[in-house]
Amino acid sequence: MLSSNRRSHAPHRPHGLYCDLHNLTLAGPLICAAHHLVANPSTPPQTNWLTLNRGTVVHGNTDADAGSERASNPGPDNNSAVLEPDTRSQRDRDPFESPPAGHDPRYFQIEVDPLNDRRTRQFFEADPYQHLGWRLGSFILYQEFDIAPAWQSNVFLESSGRADWRADLNSETRLVSDWANHAVELRMVHDRSFHRAFTNENDAGQLYELRGRVDISKRTNIEALASRGIQQESRNSVDASGSASQPRDDVVTDRINVALNHRFNRLSLQLRGGHSATNYEETAAAANTSRDVKTNTAALRLQWEFRPTFSVFGEFERDDRRHRAVTSTDGLTRSSEGERYRAGVALGQTGEYLRGEASVGYGVQRPDAVALSETDAFLVDANVAWRITPLTSVLLNASTSFGETTLAGAAGSIDRTTGVTVRHALRQNLMGEAGVSYGTQEYPGNTLSERNLTFNTNVEYSLNRHAALFSRYEHIRFRSSDATRDYNASTLMFGARIRN
Repeated sequence: MLSSNRRSHAPHRPHGLYCDLHNLTLAGPLICAAHHLVANPSTPPQTNWLTLNRGTVVHGNTDADAGSERASNPGPDNNSAVLEPDTRSQRDRDPFESPPAGHDPRYFQIEVDPLNDRRTRQFFEADPYQHLGWRLGSFILYQEFDIAPAWQSNVFLESSGRADWRADLNSETRLVSDWANHAVELRMVHDRSFHRAFTNENDAGQLYELRGRVDISKRTNIEALASRGIQQESRNSVDASGSASQPRDDVVTDRINVALNHRFNRLSLQLRGGHSATNYEETAAAANTSRDVKTNTAALRLQWEFRPTFSVFGEFERDDRRHRAVTSTDGLTRSSEGERYRAGVALGQTGEYLRGEASVGYGVQRPDAVALSETDAFLVDANVAWRITPLTSVLLNASTSFGETTLAGAAGSIDRTTGVTVRHALRQNLMGEAGVSYGTQEYPGNTLSERNLTFNTNVEYSLNRHAALFSRYEHIRFRSSDATRDYNASTLMFGARIRN
């Protein structure tokens, strides 16, 4: 039987937090007020408050409202006195921290790659109406559906833009375990778009992802991920085949990643490895054979913790890329081997103001074909969220990667992206977001170079926990050393979101 998940199972609360339990009763507010006066005789009980509760901006008018909010977002009452020493371990305290420490089973638990930790984004967004989901035994089911009409000024991403209307239908389903130990998460995402005039541009994206964590001991665990993603290649890709009158090629990516994590007091060690296979299918299978690639990676990461909110780390990663066939443009294989060296700081996922990590380093990709020069670059990577106030937060992302290409003379591409997004709560249920990102692509061995500047805004109005309205605007300015590839494109959409 499906039921709304108001509270997840968690370790027993300490005696000092009994006020939260009283709030679940009719007399709760009076008991809490009396307790507050005893613990803080010089401070009157607050009747209007704005606080950050479990990573969520919460507005209320009375202590009764606060009690009902805590019932659905269990956490400590900042006004209650701790009557006994807190002897719990940090692991047991994490579920009650405010904001959440990433240990909440209702949210992401399994992050194989620390740089791509999704909890950083969760902390940045601070959803005013927490997604509760439906409990299915020891699992929680989350479902979300978006429907939005949209207008595009440049459907084909070309110099002479052609506009069109489309309808977007997107869905995400997550089934997350709620266990004291170990964890499993199943995620399915479907993105569909239906264009009015240019039906060849319809999107049919899919993602199926299974994550798992096995807790061997308090100091050791194993995380794993298996996924399949299907999406359509961008019209503006320098390697795209076919004309605007033909459907876009499907890109199918299969991934398997495993990580072993172990902690020696302040020193943490992570060993991780992965395998991915990218295949280009559908309209030009023969021409795309040389683009199909399989990649194996292995990495070692050492991290020293000075405190839970500040650590330093060093990381070494090696990869091996095998292409299915030689490239038709120059008859050379694009198979290669590479290394990445990174050093940085990790801010953890328990800080009240800062979370995430940032690093710098050096990377090189050496092609098997001696006629091609190696690709190397200075690496800058970041995934950091800064909550300036309970109402305003900033998200900083940066990445440097080596891509694949079939351009004559180029062994690959150097792809850099840097972006910053600001999110502000205009009201309890009205969120505004604005961001800018800048990206470049260089192709060593070929004179082509490209850059793009993207502006985006987003406004979300939550009707309640289960429904919201939103509007989004995005503008892209793309410039290339080949002037025929330059374009500007804008997208405007209005939509509604429904979730359980």
